[in-house]
Amino acid sequence: ALWHALSPEEKAEWESAARPRHMTGYAWFLSQALRPNPGIYLPLQGGTMQGNIYMAKHRLLHLPLPTDIQEAASKAYADALILPATQVEPSHIGAATFDDLQDLINNTMSAGRTSGGLIEASSAAGNVKVNLGTGFIKITDSPNGLTRSFNWPNTIIVAGALPGNIIDKETNYIYIDYSAGVPVPKATTDRTTIELNRMFTLGRVYRDGVTLHIVNSGVNLYNHMRNNHERLIGVRGFERASGGVIAEKLVRYLTSTDGVFYLGANKIATTQQDTS
Repeated sequence: ALWHALSPEEKAEWESAARPRHMTGYAWFLSQALRPNPGIYLPLQGGTMQGNIYMAKHRLLHLPLPTDIQEAASKAYADALILPATQVEPSHIGAATFDDLQDLINNTMSAGRTSGGLIEASSAAGNVKVNLGTGFIKITDSPNGLTRSFNWPNTIIVAGALPGNIIDKETNYIYIDYSAGVPVPKATTDRTTIELNRMFTLGRVYRDGVTLHIVNSGVNLYNHMRNNHERLIGVRGFERASGGVIAEKLVRYLTSTDGVFYLGANKIATTQQDTS
């Protein structure tokens, strides 16, 4: 059979068999289709093929380059093939429950913003504009739920007194909500209603009449480790965890015990000192 004549289920089986060999299903299919059996029978339909048969290695020599268009439909399929994350397997031990790239994303990534999403005053007094942005979000309220990337459009949240409006004399939390099946920017004055998985914050707005006090302070996924390190350095500095006790031994002489300190996320051990 030709590749383009296979059913989606048959192609999926070839893709699955090819992954341990670090090949695409199409490449593995061709490697088997072109391997002569003792009867020199090539399981191909239609078209012609020429090449020297090398029986010792069970292969054909001097075949056209793989990039040549020998069979247009199969080449078009191979060129356009994008493997889903569920078909990319990181290394695992035995029959692991979570054995593909999508599982890794679901189990280790939080919902949050990756770009855009700036909150600013709109042209109408008291209204807020949430600029278009990108992010990842879980489609179920589960910490291991399916996690998908998405974009959201420019969105205006109007001032008013109804739930979901930018309410006067209140702190309004701006967030992305997926609970209805489509991620959209929303506002609430009750932060406890913002779920941890299908929702994430972008910032907050305090409205005083037509004056808006805006803080862009949501859940940012990008460069998280570096940003967290810089926060620890800026807020905590060189911080003592244990030991390092300083005492007076003699006049003008000091001692200190072994100690453990942290600088950012780095653990630093010090040894006892005696200045006498």
